[in-house]
Amino acid sequence: MTRRLLLGYVAIVLVLAGSLAIPFGIVFAERQREQFAVALERDAVVLATVYEDALQHGAPIDPKSADSYAQRTGARVVVVDRSGSSVVDTGGEVPHSFTN
Repeated sequence: MTRRLLLGYVAIVLVLAGSLAIPFGIVFAERQREQFAVALERDAVVLATVYEDALQHGAPIDPKSADSYAQRTGARVVVVDRSGSSVVDTGGEVPHSFTN
């Protein structure tokens, strides 16, 4: 009798734990994706501010910031001018047109 009661309690605990773990896992995964997207957007804005003045005034572009970021994160950085041609590209040749 005690064994069946104990097995019943264990089964109930396992079902409850499983039914809570799955939604928590889904919420956690969504939160991680959101944090990644926000961090990526923040980094893009920071890099954009580094190159904005040089692009507006036609000054020479120094790719050190983009290269440093690409090396640190493993991400590809592409900076394009108004015409859609790349002026800095850590993963390809410059210039490359990104226009449609």
